[in-house]
Amino acid sequence: MALEDPSTLDAEELLAAYAAKTLTPLQALQSITERIARRNPEINAFAVMNPGALRDAQASTARWAADAPQGMLDGVPVTIKDIMDVASLPTRRGSKTTSAAPQPVDSPVVTALRVAGAVILGKTTTTEFGWKSPGDCPATGITRNPWNPAHTPG
Repeated sequence: MALEDPSTLDAEELLAAYAAKTLTPLQALQSITERIARRNPEINAFAVMNPGALRDAQASTARWAADAPQGMLDGVPVTIKDIMDVASLPTRRGSKTTSAAPQPVDSPVVTALRVAGAVILGKTTTTEFGWKSPGDCPATGITRNPWNPAHTPG
C-alpha cells in the first residue's frame, strides 16, 4: 500500500497500515492536521480543534508498537459535529447564543469512540442548532465544499 498521503486513507486502510507497521497513528495525525491547516481557512470545516489529539495519537502509537491496540478504532482520527459534547471543548451548536465554556463530560457517542481508541481531531461546524439551511453558521461563518468552494457542503 502506498502511503504518500495518509490524510486520504479511510479507517480500514489506516488500521491495516498500523497493523503492518508502515504508518503510526501519530504520523497519520500529523498528515491530517497539516491538511486541515492548509484547507480550513478556505473551507471553514472546523469549529474547534482538540489539543488533546496529539497526546491521544502518541498513546495509540505506543499501543500499536506493543501490538496491543485498545479497540477497533485505535488511532483512527475522527471528527465530532459541534452538536455533541466533547469533554474540555465547547459545544456551541452553531449558535452565538450558547456558552463557549468547555464541556465537563463527553456525550455517549464520544465516550464509545474513545473506548474504541479513536483520536478526536476536533469539532466540525454545524448549522445553527443543527437544523437550518446548509453551510451557514452564525457562530463560525459559512462552510464551503472542499471540492468546490463556491458551493456549500450540504
